[in-house]
Amino acid sequence: MDARNLVVLGLPLVSCFTIADAGVAKPLPLSKEAEMLAKLMQRPLKSSAQQMSVVSFNMLLKGFDQKPYYPSIPSTLRAWPWRKQQLEELIRGVDADVYCMQEVECSSFVEEFKFLAPAGYSAVPPKDDSKGKIPELAKCAIFFKTEKFEHIWQEHRSRVVLCALKCYDQVIYFASCHLEGAPSEGKTRLTQLRNALQSIQKDQKQRGLDPTTCVTLA
Repeated sequence: MDARNLVVLGLPLVSCFTIADAGVAKPLPLSKEAEMLAKLMQRPLKSSAQQMSVVSFNMLLKGFDQKPYYPSIPSTLRAWPWRKQQLEELIRGVDADVYCMQEVECSSFVEEFKFLAPAGYSAVPPKDDSKGKIPELAKCAIFFKTEKFEHIWQEHRSRVVLCALKCYDQVIYFASCHLEGAPSEGKTRLTQLRNALQSIQKDQKQRGLDPTTCVTLA
């Protein structure tokens, strides 16, 4: 597999084309440009045997509707029930080979993402370091199509989940990252990234792999 053939897409975090009417979400009138964008976002990412599609999602914490971000978006659209519905439709529609997700809630992970199993995905789930003591704890996760990839390794680091997948004898390393974002924590952020890369290098060494023949996506 040639790394130049990778199809990589980053997607917006919040759908902005609905309102709630009497408790039921209904579409808002869209401009032609917005309608086209919505359709394009949900198109399947077709990939051949020698290609793969990778999508990175920040799911946004369930408490996002209580945050001051994006004040122009109505609270009903910021609330998790509506966003969950839209994200499910978007994920199904895009049909990527690999999803790298951030801010995935550990306690409800199995229930909320069970719709992906019938679609042929397996997961590297988030690790609940609190052992259930913090229900709202959110971490990173990775989903991949089992018909295309063989799962050979995974590891959880601080704010990062790593995995190695094998496809046509090519080993590909994935890192779903949600690094420390505070402006004053730049050193911590670099340390988190360095530790993740060192874990990948360690696994490559243990497997006797030449790093120049592997693909790493973060």
